[in-house]
Amino acid sequence: MVGLAVIVCTLGTALSAGCTNSSLFQNLVAPVTADVTFVFINDTPYRAVFSFGTYNDLDRSPGAVNLQQLRLEAHTIGELVAVACAHNAAVGTDGLVARVLATDADDTPEFDRDAFNEWVGFSSFPSDSTGAGLADAGSAEGLEVLLGYDFSCGDELIFTFVEDETAAGGFRIDFAVLVNEE
Repeated sequence: MVGLAVIVCTLGTALSAGCTNSSLFQNLVAPVTADVTFVFINDTPYRAVFSFGTYNDLDRSPGAVNLQQLRLEAHTIGELVAVACAHNAAVGTDGLVARVLATDADDTPEFDRDAFNEWVGFSSFPSDSTGAGLADAGSAEGLEVLLGYDFSCGDELIFTFVEDETAAGGFRIDFAVLVNEE
């Protein structure tokens, strides 16, 4: 009963403030359970270097971030990565970067500074070189998707990196979701 009261109050506040954005409402009331799985497809001739993860953007305490980093070789599909579900799932966005910095999640020995940007970088350097993480071939704008609007907990989030000369940086990220029917 208390949960229903919170939802009604949240809806009433949002509507009285002039907020009728259905994606925000869907995101706010979506249940956060289980994990969400990230799947990355690198359909480019370059190594993709990036950070990704989940967090709750409206948690201003600041709340935790579930950060992962990856270097995905050209023309490959990465392994499935299960991450704790949260209201925001991001691949290389300024929101993700800000939350990582606010929570000191970048203060670990295995943190990859080259993969930590508001975008996905693409590198043509050999994988064993010092430039392997540098985005010399271009970049793709980061992408964030919302729980309750774009995906549900338990779903597989599929991000495909594609060369696109019309996109800023020369690359784009396509998003699809494989819905968990349970």
